[in-house]
Amino acid sequence: MLNQSNYELKRNKKHFSGLLWTNIIVHFSFLIFFSLVGRFDSSESQTILNSSTGVMALATTVTFSVAVVYGVVLFNRLLLNYYIKQAREKTYLFPGGRLSIFWGKVCALCTYFVFNFFPVVLFENFIFYFIVNASGFAMISFLSYVFKVMLIVIFSTLFSLAIILLSQLFGQILQSSNTSVVASVILVSVVGNFVALLYQINNFIIILIILITLVVLTIISKILANRIQKDDVIEG
Repeated sequence: MLNQSNYELKRNKKHFSGLLWTNIIVHFSFLIFFSLVGRFDSSESQTILNSSTGVMALATTVTFSVAVVYGVVLFNRLLLNYYIKQAREKTYLFPGGRLSIFWGKVCALCTYFVFNFFPVVLFENFIFYFIVNASGFAMISFLSYVFKVMLIVIFSTLFSLAIILLSQLFGQILQSSNTSVVASVILVSVVGNFVALLYQINNFIIILIILITLVVLTIISKILANRIQKDDVIEG
């Protein structure tokens, strides 16, 4: 499977440049947008926009939502389309078996998604801290901010992968790439705001949520892999 993963890494690298630039532009734009809204907010009550961590969490939520839908479109083209409808017949001819090919694709695509999401959001959130440090936001200490940012971005990354693979599972079950896109939009709409709420949750609880998300991601991956392995073309 290692050789297959290396092959898929080389083969799919070019497809993720669009995701990289989308994450850079979206996250930077919404950091500025929410900062300006909070800056010119005339209300005296404390809101999420009056806090640097709140603005960071909001911008991360938007980037997470865009990245998930974009990621599902990429995964559809590079993964799901090989395992639905008549295209499934070709996968039986792959050397090394269907399952090893599938895991190779999943590992490569997830790796590229992480590399084009995690460092971008993390770096821009760090830069944001220094930019607004003297602008009048409700600031916390740098170490506290760094730890909170790390936890939120780690969770967002794992949560993104979980939603993407769950969407792929729905698409594989219903044999439709359009289904996976619709599923991702619905899932992001329903649970996306949870990312924004993390800024006011205790760090220890966020760590527990990250561990739970990792378990859920593993379960979804195994369920999807089992369906790919046992899928029968005749049933389609």
